[in-house]
Amino acid sequence: MNKKYIDISYYQKTSALNFEKLKDDGIEGVIIRAGYGRFGYQKDKCFESHYAAIKKAGLPVGCYHYTYMKDKKTAKEEAATLLEWIYDKEFELPVYCDIEDKTLETLGKEKNTNNVITFCETLENAGYFAGVYANSNWFRNFLERERLKRFTQWEANYSKEPKSGADIWQYTDKARFDGFSGNLDANICYRDDFTEIIKRLGLNGFDKTSEQNDNDLPGDVNGDGIINAADARMILRASAGLLELTDAEFKRADINGDGEITAAEARAVLRLAAELDTQSNPKKTQ
Repeated sequence: MNKKYIDISYYQKTSALNFEKLKDDGIEGVIIRAGYGRFGYQKDKCFESHYAAIKKAGLPVGCYHYTYMKDKKTAKEEAATLLEWIYDKEFELPVYCDIEDKTLETLGKEKNTNNVITFCETLENAGYFAGVYANSNWFRNFLERERLKRFTQWEANYSKEPKSGADIWQYTDKARFDGFSGNLDANICYRDDFTEIIKRLGLNGFDKTSEQNDNDLPGDVNGDGIINAADARMILRASAGLLELTDAEFKRADINGDGEITAAEARAVLRLAAELDTQSNPKKTQ
């Protein structure tokens, strides 16, 4: 089911936002700017107050960092600064690298992509669910998008819905909602599993919520501790009547818990496998 998010920064003061009213008007999550650059003083002046107010309202929250990184060294420095700002917080939504600054356009696709990968891998190594934000022009002309497919993508396009497979579409900067008197950035999120994955795997500041061992993971149909294409193949064969699953295998295959095994579960497993491969597969984090 699609979800509606807003994203905000210092330019939308905390005192002017009523997150309870925003929630009542259909907002289901908020992505806040943590800051920009690589120095501590560049933390967004409303980051702390935004975070506290959103948590108080009970809305899922993620964050983004506006980057000026020119090379791998500054990419690591910026990521390290971001980690200092967020280390004591819990984010139900991903942590994004926001790359769109005009000064970076001359670096070229390959270097920009290398820098984004370095930034996001630094976040991943620290236990965060990392993503990339850019507008369609940037994804097309200044990044090697295929190399970034391993990260969740958030794409801005105010003229038409992207067909790129991005998980979040920022569709306007002129949305109006109860709870704020001015315009807001509005987004449609096509996924509803960010929070479940993040909490289950103990990412983004959360402790691992599941006391299961790896053999009990939903999607790990064969119980080998790794969610991959082999599990998806088992689901497809079972849905076609070519394989009879044990009770335990059926439970792990029934991703959505509706008591049926279909090709939809296979697709969900493949998507989850791609996430876990880069977002701390439990087998790899032990």
